[in-house]
Amino acid sequence: MQRILMIGLGGLGTQAMMPLCQYINYKFTDKFELIFIDGDRYEEKNLSRQIFNDFDNKAIASANLLRTMFKGIKISAIDKYISIYNISEIIKENDLLFIGVDNNSTRALIEKRCLELNNVIVISGGNDYTDGNVITFARKKGQTIGKIFTELHKEIGNGKDKSPTEISCGELAKTSSPQLVLTNYNVASIMMNELYSILEKGKFHNEVFTDILYNSSRSTQEFKHKLKIA
Repeated sequence: MQRILMIGLGGLGTQAMMPLCQYINYKFTDKFELIFIDGDRYEEKNLSRQIFNDFDNKAIASANLLRTMFKGIKISAIDKYISIYNISEIIKENDLLFIGVDNNSTRALIEKRCLELNNVIVISGGNDYTDGNVITFARKKGQTIGKIFTELHKEIGNGKDKSPTEISCGELAKTSSPQLVLTNYNVASIMMNELYSILEKGKFHNEVFTDILYNSSRSTQEFKHKLKIA
């Protein structure tokens, strides 16, 4: 069974998780296993742009919610942040990664792990208040298809920010930037579009930029890569 890892259940992750489950439930119920990964907890302040019904760990709460709605999909949770200590155990060969983290340190760490694997697909979203982007790349038989994070954006590899595992809860709260649910939703939609394109059409765009103020999106280079589902 193919694994889809949703890393980060904040604004992007919670906007993407429902259509992801609906799509899989409609067409791939017995083909995919979903694994939600996040070390954070839902709080009252998250209600403005995140979907949840329990003030619990984000991965566990999201998995519990969606299991009640999509009983035919295998859904599990890992209540930890991705770190150098667990990434090799969590991200494995043939995984498909849906990434909604909000720091470059974790993106760079995930990129490094993926380059160690022969086969993996990465769909990663990020956004500021009204604009954002989605980066998609793949590894197939040890070869990289598309440009990776640090090739497209040098700042991702500069190590200037810290992952959630490297800072205190107080520091983490201070680093949170204001976000708009409409932008989260727009970027999550593009992430789903790329997944559909890979599964159904055998292609993806290396990067898509979007801006809700101009109601526009533009994509960069297109690559061919169709995921073979067992």
